Amino acid sequence: NLSAKLEEVSAISEESAASAQQVSASSDHQKEAIEQVNQAAFELQNIAMDLQQEVSLFQLINEDKDSGVTEELLEEASDEENIAEASEAELSSEEAYRAEKETAGTEEVAAATEDNEKNK
Repeated sequence: NLSAKLEEVSAISEESAASAQQVSASSDHQKEAIEQVNQAAFELQNIAMDLQQEVSLFQLINEDKDSGVTEELLEEASDEENIAEASEAELSSEEAYRAEKETAGTEEVAAATEDNEKNK
């Protein structure tokens, strides 16, 4: 009886040892998986930071381009305003010149008419 009990205890001990080994192997496997997930998360974080830097660089370039375009548009608008003002000034000057010429021409005709009248 005692011998049977000792064999029973021995079998239970062996089963416990085998279970402990399985738990240990399973724990090692889980530890490996966690380390792989941790490494992947670290790499993903690095990729995200690189992407963020690239996006911010792209935004800076676009802001520079946008501000350049805005400056060019403002310069073009200013040039167009200056051209319009210059054209208006030229027209005004030309109209004034024509009016002056017509007045001078009219005065000359009037003077010539007066001379003709005097000479008669």
